[in-house]
Amino acid sequence: MTIFPSAHERTITIAILSFCFGLSFGVAVLGTGITANDVVPALFTLIAAFVGAWVAFALEAKSRKYERREIQLESANKLLFALSERLSSLRVFQHDFIDPVREKTSRMFEMQPFALYRDPQSKLDAQSVAFLFQSKYKPLLLGLNAVNDMFNSAVDAIRVRSDIHLNTIQPLLEQAGFVLGQGITSEQIHQAVGDRNYHVLRTSTDILIDQVDNFILGGDELRKDLIAAFSEVFSEREVFGFELLDKPVSILKIFSEGPRGEAKKDSSSQ
Repeated sequence: MTIFPSAHERTITIAILSFCFGLSFGVAVLGTGITANDVVPALFTLIAAFVGAWVAFALEAKSRKYERREIQLESANKLLFALSERLSSLRVFQHDFIDPVREKTSRMFEMQPFALYRDPQSKLDAQSVAFLFQSKYKPLLLGLNAVNDMFNSAVDAIRVRSDIHLNTIQPLLEQAGFVLGQGITSEQIHQAVGDRNYHVLRTSTDILIDQVDNFILGGDELRKDLIAAFSEVFSEREVFGFELLDKPVSILKIFSEGPRGEAKKDSSSQ
């Protein structure tokens, strides 16, 4: 077991004990005939040592408190950045893939698959801001875990539906003689892919939309709560504040345009 957490605390403890011992010794010797003039210089030396040790301890404590605060602030901003990555990526997906077909009865067919989705490299880890346990904002840690689960569920839904669309529905439509871009009715698709695949695609599409919408709603509420909490724990100026974009940059637009925003030309026309 470590008695003294640091060398400074060990030095301060020794100084305090020395001071107490010296003071007791001074009181004792005064009773033996030794004059106060003999004891006062030594007593002042002990007091000076004690004050010096106390100042050193205060400075060390202040330094450690500052370092701890900087580490916590960095963790808070990293967490907010991780949340912003997740909100931005799924908000773009919602804008590009869900919103254009949201109200259509044929959305289960018209929504494009997106097999290229990649998880952000950052981590949405509640343990990284465990210092919130010591504040009134500790319920946010449970919210963090819930939102992280919602994000993972939304991503799983995107991948599952994309796999069904690409590897089950499209091959069956090709076998039935339909080609990409050809007009096709819901009844024709139902007949071509079969009842089971038809309902699996419809269900997976509905689940995907619900999961993405739920994450964006829950994640945005958490964004507001975390920024408010960290702004109070630290300061608003130091905290990474961000907004959920209403009209994000389209993935499909980036893929369909050249480096200067010009439409890519078909190689066959060159």
